[in-house]
Amino acid sequence: MKINKILILVAFIIVLLLGVLLGFNIKSIQSGEEPININPFPKSCQYNGKTYKSGDSFPAEDGCNTCGCEDGEVMCTLMACDK
Repeated sequence: MKINKILILVAFIIVLLLGVLLGFNIKSIQSGEEPININPFPKSCQYNGKTYKSGDSFPAEDGCNTCGCEDGEVMCTLMACDK
């Protein structure tokens, strides 16, 4: 009987946490803000023949700008380069 009560409590806590995370995500979508990424397995990025993990930053091909990998998307700054 004690194990059943513990399992029910753990399940309740998990459901509560998921509800809070999804609730924040829904609120941010409704307010027009960027939604929270709750993907536990973010995608890696390919750039210049190399693979980068989500969250990594690295130099751009031009040597002046910086790029970053965010869940499968490479984004780079676009500053003028004197090279």
